[in-house]
Amino acid sequence: MGFLAGQDVPDFFLIENLSYVGSDGNGNSVWSGDRLNVTVGNHITINGPRLPSFGNSQKDFNTGFVGIVQNEDLPSLMLLERLAGVRQEWLGFWSAATGGVYDEFVTHPLRVYPERCGSILFSDYA
Repeated sequence: MGFLAGQDVPDFFLIENLSYVGSDGNGNSVWSGDRLNVTVGNHITINGPRLPSFGNSQKDFNTGFVGIVQNEDLPSLMLLERLAGVRQEWLGFWSAATGGVYDEFVTHPLRVYPERCGSILFSDYA
């Protein structure tokens, strides 16, 4: 699945024959290789056109987050707050990653399931 129409995909590149050179003065890894320029046309030639087409593709998505705690404990407030934070960050990431073309929804209330296999499963996806 591509997040953009073919004409909106910028050219990109791959590095072939990648080899580790060493580290710079700041301890960052330094690599060497051969740049291979790639266009969406190259990709379509090799892999074929996108199916379904961009115009006919799904644009709305639902995401659920699941947490599991052991030994029949209820999730702590801290764990629930962390789950809420991950959820919020995901929505921001999704919007940026897709250029706002696709919508992401996380609309279900948090549910706690104490009857699952001796562990507590909690989820915000129905």
